[in-house]
Amino acid sequence: MARTIGAKDLRKRTHRSDRGSKRKFYNGKPTKRRKRNLQGNFIPYKSKRGRYDPISIWFQEKKKMSYEGYRKWNPKLRKKLDKTVKPFVGKPVKVNPSSISTPEKIGEVAIQIIGYPGLFNFMMPSASKSSFRVSYKKKAVIKIVETEEGLHARVSNYSMMKHYWFFRKR
Repeated sequence: MARTIGAKDLRKRTHRSDRGSKRKFYNGKPTKRRKRNLQGNFIPYKSKRGRYDPISIWFQEKKKMSYEGYRKWNPKLRKKLDKTVKPFVGKPVKVNPSSISTPEKIGEVAIQIIGYPGLFNFMMPSASKSSFRVSYKKKAVIKIVETEEGLHARVSNYSMMKHYWFFRKR
């Protein structure tokens, strides 16, 4: 609490009794351990996820905004508006990390899951949290086109995938 200018405290201010301590549980689960224990020894965090466990992916379709939807926006904001809408396609899908280890494999997985031409965002869970405790972020852009042989996918803007241990460029 802020002190009023010119006022003097009659006794020493007290602080919270739990100051400096961290919570033991969050959302019913124990929190991650600190890096060092009370004796100063380093204790690494052991993840429950294995190296080759399935990874969740999701796709967003990029569509042009309808004229009616565009007209609902404030006229002052319309100039700065991104005139695309990005609805999610289906539900999140769990895949093996080896099946999305290169841009070509990401394109093949996209064709299997989506199955029609268009422009899509390849989404994966990130460290940030939404109200559902998981937040999907764009990791690549996929353009699926119809050719004589069938559907063909071209993957671009996949630089965010380099953070993952399983990904290699070619």
